[in-house]
Amino acid sequence: SEVVGGVGNQTTAYRLTGLIRHIGSVGSGHYVAYCRHEETDEWLEYDDAKVTKVDSAQVAGFEAYVLFYQKVASPARANVVAELLRAVQEGQSPGDTPMVYIPRQWAVKLQYMSHPGPISTYTMVCPDKCVSEVEKEDAEQRYIPVPLEFGKKLKTLYGGGPLLSSLEPCEKCSNYVKDYLRRRAAEQALVTKYDTKDIKDGEYWYMVDAVWVNNWKSYIKKAHLDGPSLADTSDDPGPIDNSRLVEIVKNRKPCKVRHHFVAVNGRVWQLFVFFHGSKGPTICRASLDIYGKIGCDEMIPPPPVEIDPSRARITAAERRSILELSHEFVDDAKADWTVYLADNEGGGVDECNTSTSANSAAGRDDVKLPICKKETLDDISKDVDCCERK
Repeated sequence: SEVVGGVGNQTTAYRLTGLIRHIGSVGSGHYVAYCRHEETDEWLEYDDAKVTKVDSAQVAGFEAYVLFYQKVASPARANVVAELLRAVQEGQSPGDTPMVYIPRQWAVKLQYMSHPGPISTYTMVCPDKCVSEVEKEDAEQRYIPVPLEFGKKLKTLYGGGPLLSSLEPCEKCSNYVKDYLRRRAAEQALVTKYDTKDIKDGEYWYMVDAVWVNNWKSYIKKAHLDGPSLADTSDDPGPIDNSRLVEIVKNRKPCKVRHHFVAVNGRVWQLFVFFHGSKGPTICRASLDIYGKIGCDEMIPPPPVEIDPSRARITAAERRSILELSHEFVDDAKADWTVYLADNEGGGVDECNTSTSANSAAGRDDVKLPICKKETLDDISKDVDCCERK
C-alpha cells in the first residue's frame, strides 16, 4: 500500500489511506468508500450508513475510482517533530536556557503537515519586530517558547522568521491599536445615535453604495477573538465610492434600495465622510428613489456636535506606517527578513527581535487619530444596528 517516488536524489514514500470504488455500469451504479484507520491500521468499508471491517488484501484487489495517499514522513522529519515536542516541554521550565518564541499555529503545521512552510512570524509582528498583540497575555496564547538553538535549527530548515526573543508588545503600536478601536467604537456609537428611519421636511437622503455599507458593517462589527492586535486595523472600508451607482443611473438600469444602495440622512453621511472620506460623487434625493427628485447638497444639515472639524481623518501615510509588513516582504523577499531589510534599508538584521518597546516608540512618528472626546460619548449607546431598514 505504499508508493515510492522522488526528484533527483530525494525519495519519498506515500501510504494509501483511502479509496473510492464504483460498483455498477457507466450509466448507473453505487459508490463505496474505504479508509485505513490510522491507529489500528485496519481497513473500513463505508457503504452509505453501513460501516464494516474488510481485509487489506481485499482492498488491494479493488479497481479504484479515486485513490488517497498520505506522505510518509522521512526519519529526519520524524526526528524534527520529536525534537519539537521535547523542546515544547523544555520551554515550560526553561531555567537558564536562552529561549525564543515561534507561532503556535506554525508548530501545529510542523507536527501534522508534510510541508509546514516558512515560520510565519513575519505575518504576526509589527514593523518594529515586536508582537502585534496589545496585551502580552494574548501573545502568550499565540506563541510557544523553544530553546534558542532549536529555534535557529528550525529557521535554517524552513526559513521565515524572525525568531522572537521577547513577547513584550510594542508601546507605539499598542497605543495606536487602542486609539483605532476607540475611534471605531466612537464611530459606531455616533452613527447609531444619529441614524433615523425618516427625514424631516427640507432634508434629503444620501445614497451610499451597498457594497461600501456592507464593508463598513463588517469593519464596525468585527470581533477580535484572540485579543486586539494590529490585524484589527487593516479592515477599514476606505473612502465612499459611488461610481458604480453613477454608471447604473447613466444607463437607466434598475437601482434598488438595500440591493444597490443604502440611504442615510445628512448627519450620518457627514459621519461617514469624516471618518473615511469620499471619492464621490455625492448623491442626494428627496425620496428613496434614486431616479427621484434631485436634492441640493447645500441643504445638508449641521454636522453632529461631536465632530471636531479641526481634526483631519487618518491619512493614507499614517495607515501604511502601522499596518503589518507589506506584501512586498512576502512576494519579493520570499519571507526572508534579511533580504527584505537589505532591499528597503540597506542593512541586515539580528537573528531575534531585540528591539524594546521604548526603542520602538522612539523610532516612529506619533500616529494621530480623529477620536471624539470621551466626555462627548458618555451618554451615547454602544449598540449598533445601523442601516438595517434601508
